[in-house]
Amino acid sequence: SLWRESEGRALRASLNHPGKLRFIIGDTKLKRDCIIISKESFKFMETIIFPISQDKHLIFCILATLLFVLQFLRTKRWYQLVMAIAIPASMLIYVQPENKYIYYAVGVLEAVLLLLALVLNIVQSAKTAKEEKRAKEATEAEQAAAAAAEAAKPAAETEE
Repeated sequence: SLWRESEGRALRASLNHPGKLRFIIGDTKLKRDCIIISKESFKFMETIIFPISQDKHLIFCILATLLFVLQFLRTKRWYQLVMAIAIPASMLIYVQPENKYIYYAVGVLEAVLLLLALVLNIVQSAKTAKEEKRAKEATEAEQAAAAAAEAAKPAAETEE
């Protein structure tokens, strides 16, 4: 409806002016420098927290979690398991969306999980690179030994 669109525009426009935006859920009291959101228009707050609706966010979380779990099972990269936990953890924001402590706690949790995933990826990539280097050196040593054995073999045959 038009009322919701205009309220959504006002809400988004006020985000550009820090300190002038405050949410009041429930009662519709008009206060200075304050935007009132009734429970019926709560969907607007969802679009501010996430650019998609809660239903689409849920579907995204399910698909992303499945993808990261399958990738972890296939490649055994630990950061993928952390991401499989971090993505659905973003749904915790909907437990009490008006509670600013939960809002910030979820943000801190997400930041910690993303940082953990980054560190795990760097550490595991370094270990994998070392293992690949050792395997390459072992293969080269085997090839050198085989070449030396082949070179020694014709010399032994010519002596006979």
